[in-house]
Amino acid sequence: MSRLYCIQASGIVAALAAGCTGAFAQATGPQPGYFDIPAGFDFPADKQTLEQYRTSGNLAAQRTHVWNVFAGMTQPTPDGKHAIFETWYSENEAFATGPEPQAVGPRQVKRRFRNPQQLQGLPGQPAPQAAGSELLSEVMFNYPNYNHIRSKALFLQDNLITLRQTGAADPQIPNNRTVPPFPSRRCL
Repeated sequence: MSRLYCIQASGIVAALAAGCTGAFAQATGPQPGYFDIPAGFDFPADKQTLEQYRTSGNLAAQRTHVWNVFAGMTQPTPDGKHAIFETWYSENEAFATGPEPQAVGPRQVKRRFRNPQQLQGLPGQPAPQAAGSELLSEVMFNYPNYNHIRSKALFLQDNLITLRQTGAADPQIPNNRTVPPFPSRRCL
């Protein structure tokens, strides 16, 4: 009988240890209900090919690529209820400072529209309005982008301050630093 209690106790300790570290550990993949751009929509494209389009000024090829990616993002989910990009992670989820909630079921599509920042006025002042300007916006991150932000702790202000001082030198902007490079499958 004591051996059974020992096995049960060790199982409980292991479960508690897994639960304690799991609250702060990075997920191994997107939760059910998340969908990425399917194959056949030029994503991710070959970086050298895209750079060649840019340097040669091949605007037609650049537009074709962008429209292909857009078509992939707006494909319906398998159940036909949403566009694929609507299953992606919100700005609030990517930059939340607390531990990540553990997935208890499929992702739920939540639309979190807000006024674009460029249309917000100064505190106490009216917001500027322009005919034909956007009234609402929402930022969504695909899983590789979201996972990079979370796994590199780019959501923590202290880490960004440290990277500003000790990050890799920016090859384009003198006296500037960079964050760790994002994966090639990033999309927002």
